[in-house]
Amino acid sequence: MVAKGAVRLEHPSTQGKEQVVNIFRPCDMFACAAALHLGRFPVNGLGHTNNTQVVEINTDSFRALLRQEPSLGEAVIAGLSQRLFALVQRVDEMTGDAAARVARHILARPTIKSEGDPAIQVEGTKRDLAVWLDITPETLSRVLRRWRDHDLVEVKGRRITILNVDALEAEAEGRHNLEAL
Repeated sequence: MVAKGAVRLEHPSTQGKEQVVNIFRPCDMFACAAALHLGRFPVNGLGHTNNTQVVEINTDSFRALLRQEPSLGEAVIAGLSQRLFALVQRVDEMTGDAAARVARHILARPTIKSEGDPAIQVEGTKRDLAVWLDITPETLSRVLRRWRDHDLVEVKGRRITILNVDALEAEAEGRHNLEAL
């Protein structure tokens, strides 16, 4: 369980290219399926922030607690179901061209409460976002620059303001109205 900071799960690659599977925040539990059945965890967990702290829960103790507290078992099943749903969404995020991936990601993020156009805050660095979307940082920069040049978005640091939702939705669906990258 993440006690403090964040843990980034990465799938190992034979080509040495990391593929981020998920990022867990405080109070999130991970590797439950491995503790309950698999016996091994098929991804690597890495500290995502400098101050990350993780609490290890003994597998036998965890299983005993689940038998004693059925409501905890229901919560674990609900959490695993949510993770499965998130992974299905993650597969969707990783399909299509780079612009579609970036657009779907931006549109799926919660917006920042502010006056005017909706905006999102990029978690981590733009490099982290590029890795998450399985594109290069240079490709991410080109996509954002092209959208900025066509008044789809405004980018200030890690904040992305959506200026034209309809055009960004078209990009997300692969219906590009702009010149190709």
